[in-house]
Parts: sequence; C-alpha cells; structure tokens
Amino acid sequence: MIRRRTLIIIAIALLVCLSVPAGLLYWLCYTQTGLQWIAARVSGMQKVHLEFHGLTGALRGPLHIDRFELDQERVHIVATDVRADVRLRRILLQTIEADYLEAASVEVTLKPRVSPETPGPPHFLPRWLRVNAHRLEVGEAKLVLVSGRALEATKVRAAAVLTSDRMRLHDAALTMDDLSLVASDASMHATQPLQLRGNVAWTYAPADQPRWAGQLQADGDLDRLAAKGLVSEPMNATFEGSLLELTRSWHWEANVNVRDFTLKPWSPGSTVSVPAAQLTGRGAGEELHLSGSLQPKFPETGPLDITVDGSFSERTLHASALEVLLKASHGELQAAGDIGFHGGWPDLHLAGKWSSLAYPFVGKPLVQSKRGEFTLEGKVPYQYTTSAEVAGWGRTATLTSRGLFERDAITWDDLRAQVLDGAIQAQGSLGFGGNAPWRINANVDKIDVGQFDARFPGRVGLKLDASGRGFDRKAALELRMNDLRGRLRNQALGGRSHLR
Repeated sequence: MIRRRTLIIIAIALLVCLSVPAGLLYWLCYTQTGLQWIAARVSGMQKVHLEFHGLTGALRGPLHIDRFELDQERVHIVATDVRADVRLRRILLQTIEADYLEAASVEVTLKPRVSPETPGPPHFLPRWLRVNAHRLEVGEAKLVLVSGRALEATKVRAAAVLTSDRMRLHDAALTMDDLSLVASDASMHATQPLQLRGNVAWTYAPADQPRWAGQLQADGDLDRLAAKGLVSEPMNATFEGSLLELTRSWHWEANVNVRDFTLKPWSPGSTVSVPAAQLTGRGAGEELHLSGSLQPKFPETGPLDITVDGSFSERTLHASALEVLLKASHGELQAAGDIGFHGGWPDLHLAGKWSSLAYPFVGKPLVQSKRGEFTLEGKVPYQYTTSAEVAGWGRTATLTSRGLFERDAITWDDLRAQVLDGAIQAQGSLGFGGNAPWRINANVDKIDVGQFDARFPGRVGLKLDASGRGFDRKAALELRMNDLRGRLRNQALGGRSHLR
C-alpha cells in the first residue's frame, strides 16, 4: 500500500515537472502574452536598446509589430508594419527559420565609431546560430551613411541565409527611382575588412529616354572592391573599376570602352557615329575627374580629347572645367556649369567659349572662327546663344545667334551677321541627318557686293525665303527672292524670283 502511494506521488511529481515546463513553453511560444513577456525581457539589454510597439500574435507566428526600433553603438534601425512567420521546430537545430519577413518601411542609420575597434574578425551571429529567411520583403528602405548621405530604395525583396561569418542573398531585387537591381547570388563575409561578392543585373529606365541595361560583377573587400561589367543597352560598352577605402576616405577609379556608339536611340535621324571611345575616371566623395579620347566617323572631326573636372551631387554634375580638344585642327572648346540628371533629357546650364575652330574639321578649312562664346540652358529643346568672329573665302563677319537645340534639329530665332559692310538678319532651322528638312528666312541689307567681286560695285538688299530637304543633287528645294533693292554698277535694282 505504501509502495503504491509512493509510485502515485512520484508519477504526480513527474507529471508536474513535465507539464510545468511544457506549459511554460506553450505559453511563451503560442500565446500573445508570452510573446510580449519575451519582448519585455529582451528590451532590457544594456548594449542594445530594443523597442516593440503594437506587438501582437505569437512567437511561433504569425506575429505583427506596428513599430520596431533597435539602437546600438554603430547602428539605429526603425521598421514599421512588420510581419513574420517563424518555424519554431527548427530552433532545436540552432536555426531560426522564417517563411516570410515583411515590413512596410525600414530605415537604417549608420553611426561613427566611438569606442576602440575590437581585435579579430566580426561576427554576424553567435557561432551556433543560423537564420534562414525564405522571403524577405520591404516596401520602402532607407540607408543613412555616416557621412549623412541617404540612399533610398523601394520594392526590396530577397531570400537570405545568415550565419556567424557569412550572409548570402538569393534572388534579391530592389528599385531606386528609375534604377532596378536584381542579384541572383550575392554574399558578405565577416572578415576584417568585410568581403563582398555578387553578380547583379541592372536596368535604368528614365522617363523620355532610352532604356539602359547591363551586368555587374563585384568581388573584394571594403579596402578595395573591384567591379567589372558591361552595358548592353542603349550602347555597347565594357567597364572595370574599383571602390577604395570604403570605411575611411573612400574614392574610386574606372575605365570604360565604348564600341559603335550612335545617337539613334536618342535621335533616330541622327548620323553621328563613333566606332570606339575610351574613357577613364577617378573621384573621391563628390569630386570627380573624367577624361576620354574618341574619333567620330561622322562628323569627321579627327581625334578628340575630352576632360571634365568637377563634382557630382543630388543627381547634378557641377563642371568647373569641361574641355574638348580637336587635335587635327588644334581647336579647343571650354565650358563650365551644371548638367542635371533629374529624369528625361539632361538639364543644362552651361557657358563657354572656343578658339581656333575650323570647318571642315579635317583637311583644308573653308570657314574658320578664331574665337566665340556660347550658352546652353534648360531641357530639350535647349535654348542657346552664341557670338563669334567668322572668316571664310577671304572675308570676315561678326555673328550672333539665339535659338533652340531640339532632338532632331537646330532652330535659330534671331541670327544677325555683320558682313561686307552690310547686315543680315535671319530665322530658320536645320534638321540633323542626310535628308532632313531645312528652312531659312533672311533679310539682307546694304551688302557691298564689290568687296566680293570688284567687277560689280554697289550695295544690294533683298528678302530671301528658302526651304528644302537635304543638300545633295536630288534634294527638293524651293527659293523665293523678294524686295530686291539697291544699286549695282550704278544701276537701280528691283524685282523678285521663285525657284523650285
């Protein structure tokens, strides 16, 4: 009888001993109060401050957090509308596995180091722990660097595996305004400095512009991250470069080779053709220096050397010095100003000058300009002004003009020239391309024809209206000459004509 009672007591004790932990485990993992109790205990850590607002659900999932905040010495993280579903049975295998982890927004702010750096390599997690996230999605993400610069992205998604020494991403994607990135495989290794590897496909689709696309491969660490890749649309180009000293005074260097470049993706009627171009660049922070060499097939300019010094910030290139050297004719063009990339065609605010320009650019020149000045303003159509001294066929002229540079044509609203002791005022346009349309309306006043041919002394004026398409022998042409006036060889002039 005593033995039976003893066995019953032992059984009851064992049942209590087993049921209490089981009940506690069930309470912690399967109830909302258990989840909130765990969050309260975790929030009390000293080195890492955690806050959970609007925490509902259960640890086994699904769970929801209205607002989550983590504040640590090197990073501050705020996430809103967080949803997750965790597989608790994998915890016994030292693995936290989530079917999904979603957040409406995540903001990560990096902080400067205030304590001495610890020796040895860093660790993402304790050595015994592994985290698998089968689906990670963030609606809006923001990363604020130590410098204060902010990087923003939307539609962030990935599948991630995190261990103590490595983070690996599969099928990752994000969008930054008009730029989209897709990484089939990328990884970060917890070494000193951190190592990064990845293959990325990218597209850039700004409004009112051709689509850009290419591939990028990165491999290196935060001291030297090497990158190489290609551009497949709207041109063919390969590039390679490096990001250097990313944790200190970061800077970069790059080389680009372009093949068979044309302007047809931007202007279908354009005949501009560049068989090959080589570009190099370097920079630090916002500062940059670019240089390149090319030899266009059309227009036939001969070899060109281009250099740009300035800075890039808020999607704007601030060019303190932009120079183009025409090596065949020793001509030079210099400019300064801003080029903004805010969607669509670039926004230009440039002013410059040139010296020793000649046309044709190669061979014996027909027209030369020792000096001139110009401005370019706005978006397409660009507003331009120019003034120049021009010489050709043994004569000189002073010219001023203002008008518009469009995608497929140049228009001059007011062109004025002082030539042969007379004046010309004109309006017109000229399309780009071999069979492009053109037109000109001009008022010629008091031109001294005798300076051009001594056999015909006198001064002549007239109004000219001309239009056509192309300039070859088969080109369509219509010319109207009205209000012919003046005196030629001491004879009064008058009349009109119409030619097709």
